[in-house]
Amino acid sequence: MHVLLKSVLKKIKPTPEEQKLKHDTVDEITDKIKKFDVNPILVGSLAKNTNLRKDDDIDLFIGFQPEVERKELEERGLEIGKKVFEDVGADYEIDYAEHPYVKGIYKGQVIEIVPCYQIAKIKVMSAVDRTPYHTSYVRKKIRADEKLGDEIRLLKQFMKGIEVYGAEAKVEGFSGYLSELLVIRYGSFKGVLEAASGWKFREVIDGEGCWAEDGKAKGELIRNFFPGSPLIVADPVDKHRNVAAAVFKQKMAEFMVGARQFLKNPDEYQGAVN
Repeated sequence: MHVLLKSVLKKIKPTPEEQKLKHDTVDEITDKIKKFDVNPILVGSLAKNTNLRKDDDIDLFIGFQPEVERKELEERGLEIGKKVFEDVGADYEIDYAEHPYVKGIYKGQVIEIVPCYQIAKIKVMSAVDRTPYHTSYVRKKIRADEKLGDEIRLLKQFMKGIEVYGAEAKVEGFSGYLSELLVIRYGSFKGVLEAASGWKFREVIDGEGCWAEDGKAKGELIRNFFPGSPLIVADPVDKHRNVAAAVFKQKMAEFMVGARQFLKNPDEYQGAVN
């Protein structure tokens, strides 16, 4: 398995040149955002160094102070995003999530400029406010154990190969952040598969012990708080959020089966990681 995974990693890990191009693009765009007297924040897999070779997404958040009204946040966020893309001569469009944001393509990179509230402590004012905290949490863990970044890449690629990767409605699977938390919890790609092969529905994963009391996880308490979820993964930066909320029961089952099959015979199942 070690030889196979080492070979796969060479194919899916961005080269130093590719990473430099991405970060140079980030520097150029963030310099333009700063001219509007706001704070640009690089988030997502590129910021964490968990991105795959074919991942061309760059996620840039614009941090606004909490006293800014929601309407102003949305309007200024759109205004800044549009002007930045116009300044570099790039095409863009308005997309919608919790609130509208600007998405464009520049130097072959898909760049999203998303407004959020920059807050000192977790206090959800918009759904994206947690994202910078997610980025900081994962980066801290990878700084403490650098091998985690590549192990996360292997898990993401495996999930893509068995078609369980993605939290959007058309997939109902595992998000990038969820895959990162799983590797952080179990230490490696193989460790995640070994754990998943023994999961049961209504599985609870609380890596930071957010729901612990007297050293023992309160499994029933957290299950009652998240009724109906086949997989419950406590968000280490917000215990009242289930990171696995989007995971459909069928996708969890497919991942569990895929994990067992891969561990049993990696060579026959190598298509999932290539």
